Amino acid sequence: SIWLRVSAGNWVEASVPASETVAELRMRLDEARGPAAGGADFSSSDGGEALADISFSPPTRRAMSNLVFLTARPHAYKDYVESKSYQMFWRLRQRGMLHCMPTLLPGRIRSSAGAALRGAVIQFRAALGVPPLVLLVSALIVHRSATHAQVWIATLLFGGYVYLSITTHLRHKCATSVWRPVGEDKRNTFLEYWRLYNECDVVFFGDNGQGDLLCAEQLAEAAASDECGVAEGRGRILSFVHEVVPREDMLSDLPPETEQNWRDRDIFFHKT
Repeated sequence: SIWLRVSAGNWVEASVPASETVAELRMRLDEARGPAAGGADFSSSDGGEALADISFSPPTRRAMSNLVFLTARPHAYKDYVESKSYQMFWRLRQRGMLHCMPTLLPGRIRSSAGAALRGAVIQFRAALGVPPLVLLVSALIVHRSATHAQVWIATLLFGGYVYLSITTHLRHKCATSVWRPVGEDKRNTFLEYWRLYNECDVVFFGDNGQGDLLCAEQLAEAAASDECGVAEGRGRILSFVHEVVPREDMLSDLPPETEQNWRDRDIFFHKT
């Protein structure tokens, strides 16, 4: 048996005798389509390459993916990080917990690694400073010379940590503020993606522990100002933010007491 495409999305199963020629099969296909479809162009609905008229296996239509994961995890060598995420997506899809295979938009290694490092310095300042200091003292005791290579390496490590610790505490008053570059990169990444589907509405889910709230605020501003470069009639962005830290500690460009300002930007908070 084979399958004949009689319209853009409809296929019918047909048997083919061994004696039937390709020309006869083409004639049978035209008859199945009927005179109204004569000369019709049954190209793919997404504007891609034209679909085949005949299939030797049951044709399937891939479900459109309207689910996107916007992550801070950066793209790594040979898609190592992304492959782990897609393995999890595949398992959830197989269990019927996802209606489609999601799209993953990765973060950028510079902002993600920098935020993670500076956040660790703020939270574990004393603990992280001990190993470089111990290494420096041990190298001085063992080699008894300030010019030895290992002493120089230990000195550079300790000096680098001291510099990172001082600059981090001067620039950031709380742990959430180190995630600003990550939130801005998320915003830029999603705007590039949204240009492909600007007619679609967007429902954004995140939390206020890192850069998601800042990303939602900047996405709302970009959509209102048409900064994303899409035509009139673009979709709407609606954001729901899970409160996991106190509002005075969250990363935002708006004062924490201005609830209406968030609502005006279609940003709504919720708790577990």
